Amino acid sequence: MGVITERDFVELLSPIPDRTYATGMLKSRSLHQGQVSTAADVMVSPVVTCSPDTSVSEALETFREQHIRHLPVVENGEIVGELSLKGVIAAFYIYTCSMLDSA
Repeated sequence: MGVITERDFVELLSPIPDRTYATGMLKSRSLHQGQVSTAADVMVSPVVTCSPDTSVSEALETFREQHIRHLPVVENGEIVGELSLKGVIAAFYIYTCSMLDSA
C-alpha cells in the first residue's frame, strides 16, 4: 500500500527535468525521462495510517511528526476513511465558533 501526494505530482510534472519548481529541490525521478509509469513508481510507502479509535490529538501529533497533511484511517487492513489536517482545523474552528455563540 502507498500514497501519492500533490507534491509527488508537482515533482513529476515539473517543466524543468531534475528540478522541482515549487521547492527548488532536486528530483530523483522524472516523468519527462520515462523513469515512472505506474503508481508504484511514485507512491510513498510504507503509509502512515491511524485507526478509527485514534484520538484527534494523536492524529495531530502524527501530522506534525511525519510532516503530512492526510492520514488514511485503516480498520482490519482496509481503508475506511481519511483524516486531513485541513478537515481537523475546520472542525475545530466550527466547534470553537459554536462554543462562542452559545456563551
